[in-house]
Amino acid sequence: MPLTLRDRLRLFIHIPFVRGVATFQVGTVVMTITGFVSSVAYARLLGLHEFGIYAAVTAFAGLLGLFTSYGQETATITFLSEAVGRRDKKSIALVLRYFLQATSLSTLVYIALFLLAPVIAVAVGSDPRIGMLARLVLLNAVLQPVNVLLFIALQLQRRIALVAFLENALDIIQLVLAVILLLLGWGVAGILLAQLTGMLAAVPLFLFLYTRSARAQGFPTLYESVSRLHTSGTGPYARQGLWIALDRSISGNLYPNLFFVLLNATTTPATVGVFRIALRLATLPLSLLMPSITRMTAVSIPRIAAVDPKHLLRSCRRVLAGAVGLSLLATIGAAIVAPPLIPLVYGAEFARVIPIFLLILPINIISSMHVVTVPILRVLRRVWAITLTNGGGIVLAMGLYFLLVRTLPALPSVGLSVLFFHTFSLLLFVYVWFLYRHRKGVSLNTHD
Repeated sequence: MPLTLRDRLRLFIHIPFVRGVATFQVGTVVMTITGFVSSVAYARLLGLHEFGIYAAVTAFAGLLGLFTSYGQETATITFLSEAVGRRDKKSIALVLRYFLQATSLSTLVYIALFLLAPVIAVAVGSDPRIGMLARLVLLNAVLQPVNVLLFIALQLQRRIALVAFLENALDIIQLVLAVILLLLGWGVAGILLAQLTGMLAAVPLFLFLYTRSARAQGFPTLYESVSRLHTSGTGPYARQGLWIALDRSISGNLYPNLFFVLLNATTTPATVGVFRIALRLATLPLSLLMPSITRMTAVSIPRIAAVDPKHLLRSCRRVLAGAVGLSLLATIGAAIVAPPLIPLVYGAEFARVIPIFLLILPINIISSMHVVTVPILRVLRRVWAITLTNGGGIVLAMGLYFLLVRTLPALPSVGLSVLFFHTFSLLLFVYVWFLYRHRKGVSLNTHD
């Protein structure tokens, strides 16, 4: 007897991956709303000029972070998921040791950058104030490995609801503190201090929760991992992590921070503020839909590849079709709904956001295609392909900006450059398809 639609829907909902995505999606909706509220509150309470300063500070600190990221966050998700899938306790211990080794090194670099930030700001032609404020961002970044480690452990336990709750609770607390400090006249520093204070308060709780989760999964304790910090054996993870770091530095750091810094150096802070809001609103559909799917595929695809590689392609097709379809619908909806609301929500002076917002809105559809390409290339140990593609894309995009800005205003020039960067990244999709069609030499043996 064939299954009814209700039966099919019930079976679909009970698939662990689908349930995980749904749970993450609820958290993502709350996180997106929080991010949107913070964007409106900060813009209205700071004004366009100071909001541009805030954008320049976070972009400058983000570029400094290029020297502190060795790919340990993303690499740990991939490698730990594989090790847990194989129930390989030795590999689990090695991956955790690698994470702590890389984090220790990045902490030392953060300390040096904290001391040098104002000097570096002046050297690149920025206001010394930007370097001083960036110190608060750097201090907050030093604390991030604690929640990264906790959220990985909880996700491996399939405690997705707890991950979503903790993330959103922290964001809301930081937003409330920021608004209070802004109303008291603390300005940009108030936002950054609120973020740092919220993270400092969360660290003890996160460490406690990680200890419990690690014990339940049979992971070595933090003390055991730290005591063996000096030992070797983590080289393969470190090498792959560096490739991932290069990719993350380009696609998650140089982009979009380099564009903000470039605008800050060639235009006014108000223009930087307009572009920051336009980019945030334009990527709102992607932010609303993709994080839950991306986070699940980051764990599920390596696990499927390790346990049942024959079903990997079929699973990826389903995820890709759903991601692109949802992104297309969300993009069309945003193009219709957002323009009339922008001046009402942000204020009349922010009407300049609308044209650049519409120009870069298609990047949602393009980016949604990478929900499977990136984790597949990580599993296949071809992260270098992601790095080279994104690196070439950002170099060409920057060159395009300098060509366009000779004849066009800065905002459409930077918008077209961003759109080109995302379009160029589709070469990764072509490369993955090429690997599938010519599978000689391609192995899903993640022990390699």
